[in-house]
Amino acid sequence: YGYVPFQYANVMVSDLMNLIKDYGFFYIDSHGGVCQARTGEFLTGIWTSQPWSTQGDNVYGAELDSARLVYMYARGDSSGTCINQWRYAFTGKLVAKYMTFSQNSLVYISACNSDSPSLRAGFATAGASVFMGWTQPVTALWSNIAGEFMVDRMLGSNIYPVFETPKQRPFDITQVYQDLKNRGWDRD
Repeated sequence: YGYVPFQYANVMVSDLMNLIKDYGFFYIDSHGGVCQARTGEFLTGIWTSQPWSTQGDNVYGAELDSARLVYMYARGDSSGTCINQWRYAFTGKLVAKYMTFSQNSLVYISACNSDSPSLRAGFATAGASVFMGWTQPVTALWSNIAGEFMVDRMLGSNIYPVFETPKQRPFDITQVYQDLKNRGWDRD
């Protein structure tokens, strides 16, 4: 298909700062929400896999002081997929400083409130061509259905979530998004 998937099971702060260079496609499935930075600013943050610690504060003090990182708390859920825990969350400022994206790149943030002006601006500064996120809270089920549909149809994979006959060719994002909206999958 002309692409090679590379997956991180746990996204740590250092991964975001050092490894996301010239990506053509970036996807993260996490928690998102508005957080107050040490600077007093309220910014949208995306939860990393890195739990808060005193040692982490020492290592990432400059990132916290500049609102590139914030603290985020997520509550546990009945399925056990989330636990009550403080973790570091990245903001659009961290994206703008450390990440880069290739021409015609796509970013999809599968997280509540991820389509915020501050995140969108950070990814644009880093060179992302297309940014997709959610303007409100979203369940993992609907976020995954929408994301998998969008990527599948843009690549012409014909794997998920709806098998169509005949198989579909790749379509551009505008056409795929309109199809997603027609199916009612653009909102939870």
